[in-house]
Amino acid sequence: MAVVIEYDGVGGYSKFNSAISLAIGDTITIKAKANSGNSGGNYRIIGREVDAANFVEMSAANINIRLNSQAINNMVSTGYTQPPVGTYFIFELERLSSVLYEVRLDAAVIGQISSTLDFLPDSIAAIRGDFYFAGRVEYVTNGSANNWDTNSSTHTAGNPVITDLIAANNATGVNMPTAALGQPGSAWIDEGGSGISIAPPSIISGESFGLPDVILSTTYLLPTTVSSLEAFGEALVLAGGVTLSPTSITSQESLGTPSVVYSQVILVDGITSEESFGIAIISDGVALVIPVGDRDTYQKIAEYLRTTDKFVSYQNNEILLEWLRSEGVDEGSFNDSFKEYWGQKGYVGAYNDRWKSWKVE
Repeated sequence: MAVVIEYDGVGGYSKFNSAISLAIGDTITIKAKANSGNSGGNYRIIGREVDAANFVEMSAANINIRLNSQAINNMVSTGYTQPPVGTYFIFELERLSSVLYEVRLDAAVIGQISSTLDFLPDSIAAIRGDFYFAGRVEYVTNGSANNWDTNSSTHTAGNPVITDLIAANNATGVNMPTAALGQPGSAWIDEGGSGISIAPPSIISGESFGLPDVILSTTYLLPTTVSSLEAFGEALVLAGGVTLSPTSITSQESLGTPSVVYSQVILVDGITSEESFGIAIISDGVALVIPVGDRDTYQKIAEYLRTTDKFVSYQNNEILLEWLRSEGVDEGSFNDSFKEYWGQKGYVGAYNDRWKSWKVE
């Protein structure tokens, strides 16, 4: 997790360019956490700007959902406890068939709704034009049709816009702060976890024997037992327990404290690479298979990849692209790389066809 968007609960929300429709077989997924200050203690996480239907409301006792044209709530509550303030939760509404919906909270089934009506929201954090959500949202997805990812959005000054990585149906802020990320009052909040920076310009070694601390151009690699995705230039470091062994180390001083530099090629001990130059793709010889239950959304895939401790990247898009490169796919764009990966696995058809087949393999 890194950059999220925060709503004040008193009028700020994000509106899609066009209202969405939950298709049969797809799921709307929202990762959010509530702040204090929600009206009546209810979390209004998705709805329509001025419509009294097509919304989700998490009250103290129930999850209330109104489908299109409904005037009363569908209430589900089996095993339900309202998530505490300050704790992230994942809400899911899946359309199982033309007559049935299923409601889940943190993967637990809370109930089902029998209805032939559609679900057509157009806003995040607002319902009916007079109720709003106070809290933070990390992402909202609509099956394979839309993926609003706050971390991958542009966080510069101006009206905050959550980028839809799939269909460009972006969500634009209404009554939201306009300060850039890091500025006072910004709607963008950096919650950390964005990766590791290695930047000392030069370090000399205090040891002439044993394992010296090594200077590689202007990048200092410490500890000595790390694996790198790049042999030259700006090293990307993973705590993979692999030793980087230079073939020779020369010293500019024969007595006293030597200054140690690389004069030869770095040899990676005990691992193989699919590339000899540029960005090496490192493999430990074990094929990485994404579990079926973690294939529903880009965010779930990224969260699973982080648990493997095999990748240097942390942010969603970066770790997904790093994983795809490790699978031998680098098509440049995010979607093209995924499509090629599925093609290598034997899936055919358009992007959405390959996605749907792969996620239920």
